[in-house]
Amino acid sequence: MKKKKKGVGQRRTAEKAITGVKRKIIIIDDDPGVRDIFEIIFEKEGYCVELKSDGHFLTHESYQLPDLFFIDKQLSGGNGLDLCRYLKSQSKTSQIPVIMISAAPDIASLSKEARADDYLEKPFELAHLLELADYYLSKREEALPSTNC
Repeated sequence: MKKKKKGVGQRRTAEKAITGVKRKIIIIDDDPGVRDIFEIIFEKEGYCVELKSDGHFLTHESYQLPDLFFIDKQLSGGNGLDLCRYLKSQSKTSQIPVIMISAAPDIASLSKEARADDYLEKPFELAHLLELADYYLSKREEALPSTNC
């Protein structure tokens, strides 16, 4: 019988179980199916996930700061790139990594212009999604303590 190789997400889950630290990710996407998929994936990996259909809460509600944002470029009634620009212009959120999500062919250049830390082009591989989250969360972990949701 072949021995299963641990994936990126499995390794992070084990580390979190030992330290007891749960990293918080906010997903902003207007598609409930996409939000559900992200929630299933990240909760299975041991992350604390908050789902939002738009960015209205950023300016109209108090919320616990996450360790990472995933924002869809095309939101109904709004633009994810504008949300990214807003987050990067605010002192309390400017250092939180933002990853833009889109099927648009120009998402790489648009994300860079909006000051996003990275982008994820749809369709994407699960391994790539987890690698991005792992990279930016571990990078943030070195700089700041977790919000520990």
